[in-house]
Amino acid sequence: MKKYLGNFRNFLEDALLTRPFFILDSSYYDFKVKSPGDYNLLKKNGFLVLNNFIKKNELKTIQNDFNNYISENKNIYIAKNKYIRLLSPFMISESFIKIAANNELLSIIKSYFCKQCYVADVDARRIFPDMQDMIPFESSASWHKDCRGRQLKLMIYLTDVGEKDNYFSAIPGTHINNFWRAGYKRTRYLDSVIDNKYHDFFKWFGKAGDACIFDTNIIHRLVRNKGANIRDSFTIYYTPGQELRELNLGMQKTKFTGNPIFDVPNKFLFRKRFAESIENEEY
Repeated sequence: MKKYLGNFRNFLEDALLTRPFFILDSSYYDFKVKSPGDYNLLKKNGFLVLNNFIKKNELKTIQNDFNNYISENKNIYIAKNKYIRLLSPFMISESFIKIAANNELLSIIKSYFCKQCYVADVDARRIFPDMQDMIPFESSASWHKDCRGRQLKLMIYLTDVGEKDNYFSAIPGTHINNFWRAGYKRTRYLDSVIDNKYHDFFKWFGKAGDACIFDTNIIHRLVRNKGANIRDSFTIYYTPGQELRELNLGMQKTKFTGNPIFDVPNKFLFRKRFAESIENEEY
């Protein structure tokens, strides 16, 4: 019974609560990107690359904070698939919180959802070269889409990522009308199935400080290469109000009190923020 109630709740959120209401939410059409064409690419392809998103001086500070955090083993999870996950990313650097609340970025996201948006989750990782004997559907290295309804991610490379490194890849257009939440295994895809059906693949190679915003309902994966350089990344998850995880803003919390993106929707129908199990590797 609990499973059926949960599925009904997901349907209610996906079909009604997070649905764009174009007339009521028209005030959110205020995005400020370089050109309308850039925004249209996000809607059409499901991703948009933002080069030089973090400037050099700030990037250097973030990289130092990131390395120090790992070296001091403050709050990290070492996964079996050869990556380190930093469990309280907002505690690493205040810059991460400021990035999450960037008005220009939020205007793009609000315009995409046609709704108020919220920081649903945050993720920081260090990815090592290709693991051996990967189990299909075990991690983000399999082709997949996320299981969270309407959602955008902003991923920032904190290290240079080239063709021989561990890079993000996606299949353009596969996000369209594909936001319904389904079970974990139903959102994983075998390489053979993808190769037979699709021929256009986006491969994101970038410099440290570059960012990519993408709809997580696009079919995507982390491409792992043997001999790759270590890849550090920081990712922010945004939704119109569903799937909200607990956020640890630490001592910086008071500075952002009252900012709705770190709060919860003022509607009792949405669920409260909840803690996530660190063993969950679906992303």
